[in-house]
Amino acid sequence: MKFAKTLLPLLSVSLLTSCGTLRKLASYADVSEESLPQTTSRSSSSRNTVTKEAKYSVVDKKYFLEEGSTSGQSRCLDVLIQVKNTGTADLYLDSGDANLVDPSGTKMFSNDLMLSYAPTTVLPGETGYFYLSSLQELDMSKTYTIKEKLGIQRAVSEAKRFTTSDVTLKDHQYTSGFDVSFTLTNQYQSATSNWTCMDVILFDNHDEPFAIYSGSITDNLSAGEKRNVNSLYEAVNIRPNLKVADIKRYEVVAYEYKMFNI
Repeated sequence: MKFAKTLLPLLSVSLLTSCGTLRKLASYADVSEESLPQTTSRSSSSRNTVTKEAKYSVVDKKYFLEEGSTSGQSRCLDVLIQVKNTGTADLYLDSGDANLVDPSGTKMFSNDLMLSYAPTTVLPGETGYFYLSSLQELDMSKTYTIKEKLGIQRAVSEAKRFTTSDVTLKDHQYTSGFDVSFTLTNQYQSATSNWTCMDVILFDNHDEPFAIYSGSITDNLSAGEKRNVNSLYEAVNIRPNLKVADIKRYEVVAYEYKMFNI
């Protein structure tokens, strides 16, 4: 197993959200690369043995902390970690956990916080995300470091992705955030047998991801069926002050959910 790590400078700024409270954004690239155990497969049309390399890089981490008026006040903490598939094999994301460490090296939470992830399977060249949103008591005068444990494996089977179209983004009328809708199509010749999950990743004008909206369809989609999707929830948002006009682009991933890497 190979492991290389480079810590780049940390950036810390304060931003004014649409609800009037100040939040602190800290971002740094804790660039690390890890290779997973190799596997080989033999092509049915050739005697050549094909080796696919499974490896990934943690390319960026961000946390976003709401500023409070008093010490010891519970504040909204959002964490977003980007993981790029730098290999030639698909990667399977599983649950991970994270903690914040202060400048003295002290962990802030007695128990690590659980990370969610999107999507389940990350193809070569794609970026996956681990994230959390939680209320915590933290000292705003300190700048913290994210220490994470990520559940990443070599994917055993191929990812089944579905086609999406007609994506619409609208600002919420009364609160921060967005209404997201699109059309999902099961382009396969068979009905789905598992849940269908959907993740919409939003990027700001600097082409940095800042929010993920997620949802699922629990009933089966028949072959060729089209479904209007408009019930996504905000899973994480580290820039709640942004509007639709601040979005440079988005990525929509719709896929068959895999509870286990089989």
